[in-house]
Amino acid sequence: MDRLLTLFYDRTGIRFDRKKDMIVSKIERFFAERGITDAVNMAELFANDRACYQELVNLLTVNETYFFREMDALEIFARAAAEVEGFFRVLSVPCSTGEEAYSIAILLNEACVSQNRYEITAIDLNSETIARAQEGVYSGRSLDRVAQARLRRFFKPLGGGSFRVRDEIRSNINFLQCGLFDPLFDELGGFDFVFCRNLLIYFDQESRLKAEKALFDRMNTGGRLFMGHADFIKNEIG
Repeated sequence: MDRLLTLFYDRTGIRFDRKKDMIVSKIERFFAERGITDAVNMAELFANDRACYQELVNLLTVNETYFFREMDALEIFARAAAEVEGFFRVLSVPCSTGEEAYSIAILLNEACVSQNRYEITAIDLNSETIARAQEGVYSGRSLDRVAQARLRRFFKPLGGGSFRVRDEIRSNINFLQCGLFDPLFDELGGFDFVFCRNLLIYFDQESRLKAEKALFDRMNTGGRLFMGHADFIKNEIG
């Protein structure tokens, strides 16, 4: 089991030291449902079967978020973006089920920033959350901080308390299944605004420094990085 957790750490940078017992129980149930109870075979399957790997990643990286989270940072972004001359790119990582990326697009619309002036790329390791983000359908807690005026303007009611983000907001967002340490991340190009909030808290020192380097490598000169309240950046990189 330690070998499997090490493989997970090597690929994602996420370590489960504080919740190891709970995580091990999840993993054991996951493989038991597939008729595998030997830890060595678990590790082999995880390492060599891409579909199995993705299923386990989805199980262990489920995130909960909502629209307009940490609004102060979003408002600072919107003011700065409105002053940019020419085209700019925005990155949201991890994007979870898409609320952050859509919040960014809504604020840009409200700031009268033309859609041909920006592009938003949103990435996450979890293929299930990416699929939900692409669908753009939300209900319940996700919408608690969405004012009624915004709900009417930017969402289409579907019935049963569910709403879909309107196409004019969805059109400038590219959702991709990708992590900071994936080769694909290096191919995404440069960004002028990067949102990476409440991710580094799951990393140890080594992974945090690696993640910081990956983020700074993707930032254009003069770019801005938005972190979560619990995140911090070491002085070794800057």
